[in-house]
Amino acid sequence: MEDNYLDILKRSYIESYKEDKYYAESLAADIEITH
Repeated sequence: MEDNYLDILKRSYIESYKEDKYYAESLAADIEITH
């Protein structure tokens, strides 16, 4: 049971990290274009 919980937690953390990284990269691209 705990292993499943940790796997879910790890997976959600990785997914959110990927989204944050994508957002940061797109934000940086927007800044480069506008400035």
